[in-house]
Amino acid sequence: MNNKLEEFLIDKKLIDNDTKIISFHSSTHTSKEAAIILGVTTSEIIKSIVMIMENKCYLAILPGNKKLRQKAVRKAIKNSLGINYSDSRLANGEEVLKFTGYEVGAVPPININLPVILDSSITEKQTVYAGGGTTTSILKISVKKLLKLTNPIIFDIGRINE
Repeated sequence: MNNKLEEFLIDKKLIDNDTKIISFHSSTHTSKEAAIILGVTTSEIIKSIVMIMENKCYLAILPGNKKLRQKAVRKAIKNSLGINYSDSRLANGEEVLKFTGYEVGAVPPININLPVILDSSITEKQTVYAGGGTTTSILKISVKKLLKLTNPIIFDIGRINE
């Protein structure tokens, strides 16, 4: 596999036992598919969701077993950045590709030039699995490294979906 996430990891010397790309022959497009293939729970899978608010993009990161609460993301931004958005929406597939360089289901939580809002429950984990740059790859990353690389706003932005 050769994608820009892999190039970023190699360039920054980030690949180790806690951080690596795992490739598969089948789809890891959804949290459920990824969890089944890896043999983990969906709470160990994290999804990266692009949100648009008044033509500004943000990356919301939450566990695969949670549904995004857009109002909570807006509140996190207001509390942390002092910006009060009255509305938000999820980016469509074309916008996701345009703003991240990755297709839906492949967006990694790192090496994306967008402000990050991270669900607080992720900080309780040691290691998580995320979009690996393609829909057949997964990024394994320690939460400690994820926090260092994203410098996120940490807030409760999801609700249990299962």
